[in-house]
Amino acid sequence: MSGPRKLKAAIAGLVAFNLLDWGFTWFWIREEVTTEVNPMMDSMMLFSGPWGFLAAKMALILLGCLLLWRNRQSEFAVKAGSTLSLVYALLVGLHVGAALQYLLHFYAG
Repeated sequence: MSGPRKLKAAIAGLVAFNLLDWGFTWFWIREEVTTEVNPMMDSMMLFSGPWGFLAAKMALILLGCLLLWRNRQSEFAVKAGSTLSLVYALLVGLHVGAALQYLLHFYAG
């Protein structure tokens, strides 16, 4: 797979994983299990609600993806996009694990 094709796949993963991260984060906040740890995004959540939070999160992600795509011939951009996608995949995995524990605790007790 060529560099630009790898980056395209990484960007698609990055966008998808960020949407999942937003969904899980909103669930945890709504259920009062946790708060947003990023102070800037926490303020956005407080003042704009979940949809403003989503808009800000995705705007920042898409700007980053655009920057990566503009440099798609660079090996660094391809590796950076792949690494970021992997990091968010792991974060979503943590969310899924926490959700399973939450459900087990919720239904067991």
